[in-house]
Amino acid sequence: MKKFMMLCLLAIVTIAYAEDKYIDHIKILMTEQEKADYKKLKSDNEKQKFVDDFWARRDPSPDTPENEFKTAFENNLQQVNDRMKNKKAFETDIGQTLLLLGPPSDQKDAGGKSSNYDEDEASSGAPGKKIWTYKNLPPDVASGEITIEFRPSGGEWRFADKKTVGAILEKARMHSISTQASAHGSQEVPAKQPEVAPKPAAAEIPAVTTPEVKAALDATATGTAPTEVPMNALADSFMTSEGDVFSTFAISTTADTAGAKVGIRVMDSSGALVEETELPFVDATANPPEAAGYFQTKLPIPAGDYSVALAVVAGGKSGGSKKTFSVPDYAGKFGISSVILSRKFNTLTEAKPEKTPYTFGKIKVDPDTERIFTKADDLIIVYEVYNAQNDAAGKPSVEVTIGFQKGMEKPKNTQPAPANGLVTGKKMTVPTSFPLTTFPSGDWKIKVSITDKLTTQTASQETSFTIK
Repeated sequence: MKKFMMLCLLAIVTIAYAEDKYIDHIKILMTEQEKADYKKLKSDNEKQKFVDDFWARRDPSPDTPENEFKTAFENNLQQVNDRMKNKKAFETDIGQTLLLLGPPSDQKDAGGKSSNYDEDEASSGAPGKKIWTYKNLPPDVASGEITIEFRPSGGEWRFADKKTVGAILEKARMHSISTQASAHGSQEVPAKQPEVAPKPAAAEIPAVTTPEVKAALDATATGTAPTEVPMNALADSFMTSEGDVFSTFAISTTADTAGAKVGIRVMDSSGALVEETELPFVDATANPPEAAGYFQTKLPIPAGDYSVALAVVAGGKSGGSKKTFSVPDYAGKFGISSVILSRKFNTLTEAKPEKTPYTFGKIKVDPDTERIFTKADDLIIVYEVYNAQNDAAGKPSVEVTIGFQKGMEKPKNTQPAPANGLVTGKKMTVPTSFPLTTFPSGDWKIKVSITDKLTTQTASQETSFTIK
């Protein structure tokens, strides 16, 4: 069951790489800006146009039928791929270096002896390192003589200093454009950008107009929440792939919600009002509709620490719940979203906008507002990682450890492992699951800790649940 659920959850990852049929062979040449531009494209026509313009920017003689740069690159790619044995060149550090910088002027092993390019040495008693020296790189790529050090890891040779080498390789990508443009004395051919509709004005947030809703919010905010309508609630914070921060709120109830209304009042740490709204419990425009007794919405809440009063008024009765939550300052900083706990998710027929609560592309996660599970359940955990540093291949290198703690017992942590998920812009959505069969009943805490291996930055989030 766990494997099936993970396969379904990780289906979201395939969305990110469906583009490979267009750019799989040119990823190594794409600058960071080109990668960002490509991620914005939606249609096949736009993606094909991107590839055509990509090669045009690198064509040293655009008036002739042949693109000499493309021909030379494809020949080099084939030769380097042959050396990489079972890997593609752009998947290895050595392959990337050969394709972008060419063969080194000199190459030595740890003992100072001459070495070669073979990738499989790293898994057959390899020396401690390879050192490649480049003496004649273009000035706009590197000034003077540089050395690149590789160390064996995981059966292959990896950069000893990814950040420094990554910067050099990015300059080599830029050089491949500037050289060709200057060679024929013309301006760089701009990539055709998809037409972007102007951002709509921020939707007006409805005010609280129903006296019963205001009374329920007042009581909940002061710590005397009404209890006639049973309810559970969540308050979480997330960031879009472009860096926009927003908060989500979820409510579940067993009461009849026909004609019911929801009130939300967000207050800062001093108790001052930040945002307040009233909404119908049942959103008639939701597609697909929420399950009976279930409500979700979002609000644009800036970074800070808050409390929120959530109230439901139905059939002349009311209920309330007060929560505290934080919205981290995600702007350009490595971080992690709220952690979603669930036992269920749904696959949608079409992807939803990023700010749709608890929805990631075509995957709709139903967060468990009560946080009570049984031993028969698989605990689904979903979180997002923000602003991780990309490696030379343009991918984040993030490691995750998940700790489980029952009561006051010593936490039990999983082994550090790569965080694998859907990468879109500045974020990575990571799903995982754990069968609860062997977990003792009781109250549990979860701590998700992440580390950016390229910058050594860390971040963590905690939440709790109960096993009956």
